[in-house]
Amino acid sequence: MEQDYEVNPNPDMEEVKRRFAQWRTERKRGTPIPEALWEEAIHLCVEHNVNKTSSALRLDYNKLKKRYQASCCNHRSSALTPADFISLDLPAPVSEYIVEMEHSGGRMKMQIKGTSVVSPVEVIKAFWGRL
Repeated sequence: MEQDYEVNPNPDMEEVKRRFAQWRTERKRGTPIPEALWEEAIHLCVEHNVNKTSSALRLDYNKLKKRYQASCCNHRSSALTPADFISLDLPAPVSEYIVEMEHSGGRMKMQIKGTSVVSPVEVIKAFWGRL
């Protein structure tokens, strides 16, 4: 008998593994994964990343990554505004600077010395998925 699943907004990896195992034993062949289980897997990606989550839950990495990225883009577009980015007007050319960024998909640290052919703004946009 198929069970209705409700999304736990703060899932624990072991709990979600158990729920996937239960679903796999009860499902009819060819039945798609319930959206509630996908949502919990996506929530786990924030803490554990897509690779670890897909391995632990025995999910297709690319499918989970697509769903995770779509989820992040939906949240990001409503959560971030241009005011979330700060423009620094420095009085003189800077010979070295460090930019550190972090979001649910990872961390990045840029250390740039001297003149750079790479625009830090473009790297930042790529990191945040806004290119």
